[in-house]
Amino acid sequence: MCHRYVAHLVVLTVNLVTLVAALVLMLLHWRPGFIIIIICFWILTSLCWFLTGFDFFLHTFANDACSAFEDFEENPQNSSLGSMLPCIKESFSGKLIAEIGYTIHRFIVQLNSNISVAYRFLGVSEDNEALVGIMKICDPFSGNSNLSYVPQSCPQDAVPIGDISKILARFTCHKKGTREECRKEGRFLPETAYNMAHAYSRSIQDLLDIYPDLQILSKCTVVRNKVAEIVSQHCRPIRISTRLLWSSMLSLSIIMVLLVFTWVVETLQCWVKPLSICSRIARSI
Repeated sequence: MCHRYVAHLVVLTVNLVTLVAALVLMLLHWRPGFIIIIICFWILTSLCWFLTGFDFFLHTFANDACSAFEDFEENPQNSSLGSMLPCIKESFSGKLIAEIGYTIHRFIVQLNSNISVAYRFLGVSEDNEALVGIMKICDPFSGNSNLSYVPQSCPQDAVPIGDISKILARFTCHKKGTREECRKEGRFLPETAYNMAHAYSRSIQDLLDIYPDLQILSKCTVVRNKVAEIVSQHCRPIRISTRLLWSSMLSLSIIMVLLVFTWVVETLQCWVKPLSICSRIARSI
């Protein structure tokens, strides 16, 4: 935007310099130099018309863009911008987020079920659960048909799924230890199984961490807020500035065309008249 204003300022400055040079040459009655100035001024006039067309395009583009943003803010469902955003379709985005939440919920439910089966097999009860360190995985989703994400709903005895690897590390038999040493220390879990459990638990925990952000994105909250900011703070100044710039360049271009034609007519008249008459004409101008 700044470069565009600099270009207009340069063109305007060159026009003023050329105009002053033309007036000086008219007073000096130097016809060849005055003709050269007319040619240069005509080139500048063509450049001004080019900038006028560019400014008109910019004004039209800014006006159409702001109109699209205003339509999106008033009625996102039926706007042209809303048709390009999948998150505007609440049925699609809501179903996608619900499917992600349901998948995580079913995974945690199945994991808790497997933990219960393993504890019954090992003979672990609530009396000695502190020795194991885990009895239940936190399930942040509540509800049957419509799941809602509530991380604060987890009971105190439940642990986040991302902390499973910390608990399993106490029972992991690493490669540097012998099988007999692991058996004596109660490290019955192979390192490969631990690595797999760590990868699964961390991936699910990372997905849970970004789940609120996914909900925001699914509702286009960021897009709606940004569009509202553009409409309220930027659209009106942009429309006014581009309209003023376009109208100013149009007025300047028209004035330059009239001025060039006037100079051409005066030059042709002076070409067929005596120099004294042209001198009087130049003084009158």
